[in-house]
Amino acid sequence: MIIPFEFEYFRPSSIREAVDLLSEEDSIPIGGGTDLVPMFKDALIKPGKVVSLKNIPETHGIEFDGERLSIGSAVTLTEIAENGVIREHFNSIATTARNVASPQIRNLGTIGGNLCQNLRCPYYRLGYPCHKNGGKKCFAIGGESRWHSIFGGKKCFAVNPSDMATILIAHGAVLEIAGRNDTIPLEELYEGPGELSLKKGEIITRIYLERRENSKAIFMKFRLRGSIDFALVSTGIRIDFDGNEIEDASIILGSVYGTPYRAINSEEFLKGNTLTDTAITKASELAVEGAKPLKKNKYKVKIAKTLVKRGLETLRGG
Repeated sequence: MIIPFEFEYFRPSSIREAVDLLSEEDSIPIGGGTDLVPMFKDALIKPGKVVSLKNIPETHGIEFDGERLSIGSAVTLTEIAENGVIREHFNSIATTARNVASPQIRNLGTIGGNLCQNLRCPYYRLGYPCHKNGGKKCFAIGGESRWHSIFGGKKCFAVNPSDMATILIAHGAVLEIAGRNDTIPLEELYEGPGELSLKKGEIITRIYLERRENSKAIFMKFRLRGSIDFALVSTGIRIDFDGNEIEDASIILGSVYGTPYRAINSEEFLKGNTLTDTAITKASELAVEGAKPLKKNKYKVKIAKTLVKRGLETLRGG
């Protein structure tokens, strides 16, 4: 299927040039194109200018100085999955990258694109007149809601689909943003279903993570097929230990809400505790406390609770 509209395509070789181009009206950035190109073909997005970020040196490369990891936003998921430094010091991130989609998509898809990917809601993707397509209702309410939010919503109940966001937020990742000359916690990138805090002319150039002593992390994902499928539920968990006692905990659920969902009650409960069977069970229950599933996605509550429980059990024994 061909793209049914015309646009100008730019390949800037510097951050300054890219920022200038993306400051213009009707322009959007593109990385590997694994999400945007299908949307172009379906005419869900019809930009006048498409600006590739893959020729900009600052958006490439993986660097580690022993304390801080730096990943360029145009680095592919395959590069992350296969990088020796990441596998040694941040293996949960490499594992997450290996679990995204298929090898073909990982070879093209970039980390920046994965973090910024659009909604997968079938009503939105098929062009129904929902809120995201300029309409006045969410068709998941009273309709097919198997893939939607279990923690409520306002006008839209679509979920954030990024696997990489869950584990990177759990690790406390920070984004370098060109166009505002500042960094922000990755968690602050997400404002609602399909809504990012990036303004016109702003580009994610690099992702930074600090290495933590006595820390363990894990990513877990439930999907119907072993490859290609997006998660029905995922979780990124990081636990910092002081001996056997938990000094800090970060539990992020994916594909359950319009943004990556932080299980705050579970995190607070775990701090100062040890990973006993009782504590793990309680933490997994707290992770889904306050869930408000729709008619057809109650099953996701049980899956989310089970993934958190299995993740904590694995970290205890790992």
